[in-house]
Amino acid sequence: MGVVTKARHATAFAGAQPNWYNAILMMHEQPPPRISSAEHAARLRRAEAIARSLGFVGRIEYRHAYGGSGGAQYYMAGTIEQDVLALDAEAFRRDAAGDDFSLTAIIAHERGHQLILISEKGV
Repeated sequence: MGVVTKARHATAFAGAQPNWYNAILMMHEQPPPRISSAEHAARLRRAEAIARSLGFVGRIEYRHAYGGSGGAQYYMAGTIEQDVLALDAEAFRRDAAGDDFSLTAIIAHERGHQLILISEKGV
């Protein structure tokens, strides 16, 4: 299959209207580097610890992929216990960069969405 580079992307989608997939390809020339299952579990544990310390209620997921959302996404469900905080490889890349948002800041931002929606619903 091969790696999709910006040049290959431009050729493949020449004249096409950009969509979310095209936007992700333009931001990242390659998929995230492979990690072990132990590293995947460690990232999930770290995200869970931070999210719980910030008061997040609901399920926390880690997906080793680029999602185009800046690293995290909050999903509101029918009840707060069913809400989902989904983190992806971008959050950990940004955290490691040192000159971008930390993982704590990224998760805090998503927790803020939950707090605002809770106050609006009167939960």
